[in-house]
Amino acid sequence: MWRLYLVKFLLNIRYNNALLEYLHGNQEVRELCGLGDHIPSESALSRFVSRLANHTDIVEDCLLKVTDQLRNLVPTLKHHKDKQDQQPTPLPPLGAVVAIDSTLFETYANPNRNPVSDPDARWGVKHSSRTKEGKTEWAFGYKMHMLSDATHGIPLGFTITPANENDSTQLPKVLKEVQNRLPWLKPGALLADRGYDSLANHKFVYGLGIIPVIHMRKPTAADGLHDGLYAELGHPVCMGMEPMEYVRTNPNSGTHLFRCKVGGCPLKGQGTKAITHCDSETWESPDTNLRVLGPLPRFSTAWKRLYAQRMSIERIFRSFKHSRGLQGHCARGLRKITLQGTMSVLTYQATALTRLKAKDSDRLRRMSIKMH
Repeated sequence: MWRLYLVKFLLNIRYNNALLEYLHGNQEVRELCGLGDHIPSESALSRFVSRLANHTDIVEDCLLKVTDQLRNLVPTLKHHKDKQDQQPTPLPPLGAVVAIDSTLFETYANPNRNPVSDPDARWGVKHSSRTKEGKTEWAFGYKMHMLSDATHGIPLGFTITPANENDSTQLPKVLKEVQNRLPWLKPGALLADRGYDSLANHKFVYGLGIIPVIHMRKPTAADGLHDGLYAELGHPVCMGMEPMEYVRTNPNSGTHLFRCKVGGCPLKGQGTKAITHCDSETWESPDTNLRVLGPLPRFSTAWKRLYAQRMSIERIFRSFKHSRGLQGHCARGLRKITLQGTMSVLTYQATALTRLKAKDSDRLRRMSIKMH
C-alpha cells in the first residue's frame, strides 16, 4: 500500500479510483508494488492514507534519509563551462547556498459552505504573474514555507501553515527547524524575496553566520530614501542628494567605501546662484544599518549573481504543483494536507536521487515520469 501511494505521487494521479483503474491495466506496476493480481479497494486505500496521516513523522524520517543520500551524491557533480573544458570545476556542496519562499495551494473544500468542511484552511493572497495589475487574487487553503538548495534545486525542509500566515515571520521558524533536522546544514548565504525584508530577519540570519541576500522593499518616505540617508538600492546620498557609487569593501573591517560619482554632482551654493560640485567619499559600516547596507552590498556583482539563483525555488514549487500532487489534490484538514505536502517533497527528492544514481545529472530537475 505504501508503494502504491508513492506511485500516485510519482505519476501525479489525483484520484484514488483513477490510481486503481491504472493498476488494472498495468501488471508491471502491480508487481513493483508487490500486489500481484490482488488490487485493493478504494475504501482500503483511503483507510491506509487516513492512518498514515497520523504518522507523518515516519514519512519525514524517510525524507531525512533521502536528503542525506542526496548530500553524499551531490559532490560528484561537476560543472563544465563549455564542452571543450577539460578540467571541470566542482559544484558547491548541498546547502551551501539556500533559498526560502512560500507557495499557496488550495484545499479540497468549498469555502462557501456552512460549516466549511476544512476548518483549518484560511484565505490568503495568491501572488501570480497572471494576476491583473491593481487586483488582488485570493485563495482558500494553505501555504508551504520551504527552504531549498539554490544551486542544485533540491528541497531541504518545509512547514505548512494556513494561507493567512505572514511569510516574513516564518523565516526564523523554518530555518531553525530545518537546521535542527539537518545538523550538517551550514549555509553561507540565504536568498529571499522582498516579502522577507525586515531588520529582524536580517539580524537573525546574520547572527547565525549566514549572509542575508534579501531583496529590499522600496522606501516608504516621500523623498524616496531609506532613513533619509540611503537611496532605493542602499547607496548613501551625498550633499547634493545624489546616490554615491559603490567602490569596494574592506575585507578586514567589512565596511563599504562609497564615492561621489565621477565628475562630482551638481550642488547649489548657498546665497549665490553659482553651481559647485562635491567630491566626497564615505565608509559605511553594515552594523549601523544591516538591512539597508548588508554585509554583501545588494548592488554588487556578487549579490546579483547570488540572488539570481533564487528562481530555483520557484521552479521547485511549479514541479510540486504540476508533477507531484501539491495542487489538484483531494485532501482536507491540516493533518492530511501535511501528509500531502510531505509526499510531494519526498517523491521529488526520490526522483532527483534516482537521476543522480543513474549519472543523469542533466535531468536532475525534470520530474515528469511516464509508464507504458
